[in-house]
Amino acid sequence: HPAVQAWLASGAARHVPAPEFDPLVDAVALEIAPPRFEQTSELEQHCRAIAGPGALLEARLVNDGAEPHADDAGRLVRLAAAGYRIRVTRDLVLDARRERWLVPLELQAEFQLTRQHVAAGEGGRRLDALVRHMAGDAMLAIDREIGELSTVAAWRNRHFLLRVQLDRNIGRKLLRKP
Repeated sequence: HPAVQAWLASGAARHVPAPEFDPLVDAVALEIAPPRFEQTSELEQHCRAIAGPGALLEARLVNDGAEPHADDAGRLVRLAAAGYRIRVTRDLVLDARRERWLVPLELQAEFQLTRQHVAAGEGGRRLDALVRHMAGDAMLAIDREIGELSTVAAWRNRHFLLRVQLDRNIGRKLLRKP
């Protein structure tokens, strides 16, 4: 498989053995049929389960296989989840048309919006408000977590933080023009 070839060719196999990739594979499997969420906190937990393993694996790879400090690991997972929430928000309309809907019932009720409304192009201002809410919440989480990340961890994980910044840029665009 190309992923295995890249793992071997890059030298990553010396630092992180194959079983360490299992959480990443499990996260991909979770994305196949995501559950419905009643509360926003459930969506947050789902995003952590999806995006967190990749962030932690990347942190181990840049640290020669060593585990990141527990505080930093938690922040990396929360940063990855916030970035993922921005991408989920960006894709709401496309996902709604594909009968995939990750908006918690709590937010659907607050904004009086369903997947069927969005798929039919009937979201209007309610969809704009939902997108701004979801993107803004994720951007606040990014700002909070980056501010608490240690200087050493920020430098060590700078490539990951660049990706988070790209997600943040998407979030900024969503706030300006949902």
